[in-house]
Amino acid sequence: MATSENCGQSDQPDSPVEAVLAALTTALDSRDQCTSAHSQATVVLARAVGERLGLGADALCELERIAAVHDVGKLGVPTEIIRKPAPLTEHEWEVMRRHPAIGQRILMSVPDLAWVARAVLHCHERWDGDGYPAGLAGAEIPLTSRIVFACDAYQAMVSDRPYRPAMDRVDAVGELQTGAGSQFDPQIVETLLAVLGEEAPQVSFAPRDTRERAQALALGDIATEMGAVDLFVFRKSTPGMYSHLAGIGRGDRWAGNIELDWADEPYLRETVRSDCVMCIALEGTGRIVGPYYAGSAIIVPCSDETVVVFGDPGQALKGACTKRASELATRAAALVYDVSAAKRLADELEVLDAVQSITTLGAEDVETTLKGVAERAAQALSCEFGAAMTLPTGYEPGVIGWSSHGWEPASEDLLVQAMNRLIKGATERPVLYQDAASSNDLPAGFTREEGVSAIHARLVGNPAVAVLAVVHAEPRLRGFTALCQRVARGICEGADVVVRRALAQERLAADSERLAQRLHTDALTGVSSRAAWEETLAVEELHRGRSGAISSLAIVDLDELKLVNDREGRAAGDELLRTCATLLAENTRATDVIARIGGDEFGALLRYSDEEAAAEWCRRLSERLKTLNTSEGSRALTISVGIAQASAETTIGDALALADRRMYAEKIARPGSRDTRAAN
Repeated sequence: MATSENCGQSDQPDSPVEAVLAALTTALDSRDQCTSAHSQATVVLARAVGERLGLGADALCELERIAAVHDVGKLGVPTEIIRKPAPLTEHEWEVMRRHPAIGQRILMSVPDLAWVARAVLHCHERWDGDGYPAGLAGAEIPLTSRIVFACDAYQAMVSDRPYRPAMDRVDAVGELQTGAGSQFDPQIVETLLAVLGEEAPQVSFAPRDTRERAQALALGDIATEMGAVDLFVFRKSTPGMYSHLAGIGRGDRWAGNIELDWADEPYLRETVRSDCVMCIALEGTGRIVGPYYAGSAIIVPCSDETVVVFGDPGQALKGACTKRASELATRAAALVYDVSAAKRLADELEVLDAVQSITTLGAEDVETTLKGVAERAAQALSCEFGAAMTLPTGYEPGVIGWSSHGWEPASEDLLVQAMNRLIKGATERPVLYQDAASSNDLPAGFTREEGVSAIHARLVGNPAVAVLAVVHAEPRLRGFTALCQRVARGICEGADVVVRRALAQERLAADSERLAQRLHTDALTGVSSRAAWEETLAVEELHRGRSGAISSLAIVDLDELKLVNDREGRAAGDELLRTCATLLAENTRATDVIARIGGDEFGALLRYSDEEAAAEWCRRLSERLKTLNTSEGSRALTISVGIAQASAETTIGDALALADRRMYAEKIARPGSRDTRAAN
């Protein structure tokens, strides 16, 4: 639901809101005197920190409320856990960690406490993102939550607890200093130490950094006063286009990297045309502007063709005061002139880092390379899924590699079909679906119903060699900023060389394998070649020397081959050779080797066979030959065979020579045979 309106709102000291807050603090007092005293001390300290940070009167009032009830969720935690005189178990900690969410639910039931409820929910988030319950980090955490967190931690350290005595003040200050930049916002720690009368490390900033830091703090205060997690400041750059300059939350990280096209932005278009504040409250999470998704938002038109967007992933901005939003947006617009140089440099470094991560990728095959490209692209763009596929040819389909970070399509068949669709789309321009919910031509398996919120696909290389696709999916709904698209382009440019190298290496390996196969295979008969035969015998000799295994060799000569060639032609002779090779191959085991070792001669290595087993092999060969020669339409085939065993006293070479002599003896003993060797 979206509405455009103007309103005013204020709370009197004796308002129902204050009465509810008083009742809640009384309930805390009666439940746990330690919690009550701790909360009051935190209120005093938090207000002092807020004043030093320059918060306005309304923000200070809200800060006091948050500090007073930040532990209200402990009303839902069992008393034995709260008052336990020993460290909590892991299970007990799990129960204790639920109290921020319990506190939020309690406060959300009270009208006009939505901002307080959201801040209470995040009063245990850490600056480095390792806190709870949402794992927010840095400027994503509301400013008031950061203030209360640091003040709460200090007061807890210097107070007696059921499970330990109060910590020495010096040690507590040391803990604050140690946690600055990891557990706590370093700016809050610096201010808190000043309030406590402690010296904080003095850090010098360049004038530009000082301005940027001051701007970020001021925008953070404005977002906090509005109760927003995210703040965006857009300014009209060209007719119909608005550029994002600065902000807080995602508005900070995405500064300079969103451009809104008036034609594609219904909320923006209506806001600017009506010149009224627009409140947006969605049933779930949806697209507000560009790649930004939220549950609730306020869009405010300002002077100088500036538009300010406040956003929250939940419903914190539902029914918010538009008059207040207009005032805060005007303050935010006045602070922002252009994207900071530091942010532009950081963006350039991000692109370079993404490209470098791809160019240093090393892989053994194409599929692994593509998987590596997809993995690094998904990581660089914080996507839930990435895939890369080589372009299919008329002879074979594309090779695909993919990486899942919380989402993946239902089947690989759907993935292949989708990648082929995206290839066709990316041949004209990079594919960009910023809002899957409003797109009706998404590939099957990649729709909003399957959890997809945005898809970006680009070709790799020019001419193209592959396609890269990255996907944003639930639960982190968002689209692709201009920086994301630049990073994706850089990754594709870097991947061009990497993928082509992998393809070349794989083709070279395949060519080498085919060449080796040709060298080791007799082209005419399909059995091993002479070169392969000699290598096999050399290896067999080494094996026998180590293991003492028994082997026998056979030499087979195809009789009358020259006569067939002369009378019927070489094609007939070649067919006879192939028939002989097939006969020998069918009479051997998988461990044996058959090779063509001369024009009309074949060799057989009969592994693990003594001379008796070799003789049995010859008998079976003779029976098969008789069957072959009596079959209808077959050409008569005659062969001469000699066998010999390589014993412990002889070598493979000795056995080969003996088998050859025996073969020749059998040949000349056959009636009508010609002694071709004598003739030569």
